[in-house]
Amino acid sequence: MARYEFVPGESTIALDASSSVHPIHTSTAGLTGFLDLDRQEGELHVPLGELRSGNPLIDRETRRRLDTKRHPEITAVVSTLTKTDEHTYATAGTIEAMGETVEAEGVLTITPDDSLRITGTRSFDVRDWGLQPPKLLMVKVHPDVTAHISLLARPS
Repeated sequence: MARYEFVPGESTIALDASSSVHPIHTSTAGLTGFLDLDRQEGELHVPLGELRSGNPLIDRETRRRLDTKRHPEITAVVSTLTKTDEHTYATAGTIEAMGETVEAEGVLTITPDDSLRITGTRSFDVRDWGLQPPKLLMVKVHPDVTAHISLLARPS
């Protein structure tokens, strides 16, 4: 079977950003979606309401800027999945956030067992989605964010 569903409790994304003062680390679990190895496609839904950095001020400002009430999730659609070696796949598709869709490419490591463990890291400029990084008091947040995904997928 080549279609796998992501296990929300075991699928996470961590986002690393920087500011003029200190690094910012935010993460959330509960990712949903699927990956179909035969059809070379997939979809990932990232819930934004549960993003947490450990700093309530940053969390509140992040939710406000992402407009999580109007746009509660980010959706990534994989339209091309090409195996490049034993466990590495090149991907291409789109990422929709805050009503804006941006084309993206990346690399995933897919380790099979009874299930799939999928990992990947990719950097983005949040301005591509029209998001202006905040300035909080004397702190300026930089626009580059690195996303680290770790997904567990089981046959559906």
